[in-house]
Amino acid sequence: MKGHQWNHISDDAKDLVHRMLELDQCHRITIDEVLRHPWIRVHVLPLTFLIIPLHSCRFADGVIDLICECHTNVI
Repeated sequence: MKGHQWNHISDDAKDLVHRMLELDQCHRITIDEVLRHPWIRVHVLPLTFLIIPLHSCRFADGVIDLICECHTNVI
């Protein structure tokens, strides 16, 4: 991730993108790991309550708990 376009991108965001673009699927980050990644926990999960009403969604087991945990930590 070289070049001036990456200069303003946080290290956590770069790490997430890098891990998601891993060519070897055995080493690529899983969806569970994505949801627990520091960048997602800080920048995305807390906003889900503002974007999507929780009662109108279906989430995989454990994701609702993760979102609630992140939401509680932000407030």
